[in-house]
Amino acid sequence: MPPHRRARPLPTYRPIRPLHQDGSNNAGIVLVQHTPTGKTLICKNSEYSLADLEISLLSSLHHPNIIQLLDSFFPADPNSPDPGRLYLEYCTWGSLLDYSLKMERAHQRSPEAWMWFVVESVGNALLYLQTGARDITDEDKRDWKPVAHCDLHNANIFLAAPPSSSSSSSSSSSSTDNNSTMYPRVVVGDFGNGFREDEQCKGYIKDACAEDVTALHRVAGCMLAVARNTYVEGEGKEIVYSDAMAKFTNAGSVLLTDWKWPPVRAALEEVKAIRNELGEWLVECSLVVPPGEVGRKKKA
Repeated sequence: MPPHRRARPLPTYRPIRPLHQDGSNNAGIVLVQHTPTGKTLICKNSEYSLADLEISLLSSLHHPNIIQLLDSFFPADPNSPDPGRLYLEYCTWGSLLDYSLKMERAHQRSPEAWMWFVVESVGNALLYLQTGARDITDEDKRDWKPVAHCDLHNANIFLAAPPSSSSSSSSSSSSTDNNSTMYPRVVVGDFGNGFREDEQCKGYIKDACAEDVTALHRVAGCMLAVARNTYVEGEGKEIVYSDAMAKFTNAGSVLLTDWKWPPVRAALEEVKAIRNELGEWLVECSLVVPPGEVGRKKKA
């Protein structure tokens, strides 16, 4: 039996509450508690055939920017009334879309440094899916079969709470300011439409991967649009974001006509060059606000 599969559901998960979801490939998403450890997880209920594919795919993927499958139940009988169940890590900051809209409602703008961090994190996830490389400094893995996500958008990107300030520093630190907030870990989730290359899909797997990179540009565009439309008292609607960000959000429209394999590597090279060029300007506007702090007035 493949990893992370069980023939019967174990009575070790206590439902906490159902979660709002708009996905068309699941039969409900529930917040649950793993009773032996007290850990909070997401339980995604899915139809038999879809659960089979998603469990097989996620159990083979291990990257910090891809949702972690921690346990699963897959009914042995295809006619069983029980749905397949995927137990996934719980990203406490919610989805990227929810976070951006929460900031907008609170009249707080997302900083551009945060947007580039998201783009790079999602890009690293796509690079791993397409080549097996962990990041842009890593080489493509031999004999790696590419994976296409096929449903990449801001509601399928999640934010795992950042490590505490007492944790060791990492590349995800938002700035060198002692009062800064560590960035959350950006996680690509919902692989219900995803697939790995096999004999049946060799003809279009690479085009599907290129479309994922086009979607990466749209993710950046969505963040930028929400931020630009956010009204901040005393400032009006407009805020200066770099021309490079605007150019990046528009580049996806021409990507499918001019790309080399793997298509995401060129995008990551571009992001790295832009972040290096903007340098200190990004550091000055790099803080992100934890969800619980969104909308709160700063103390004088």
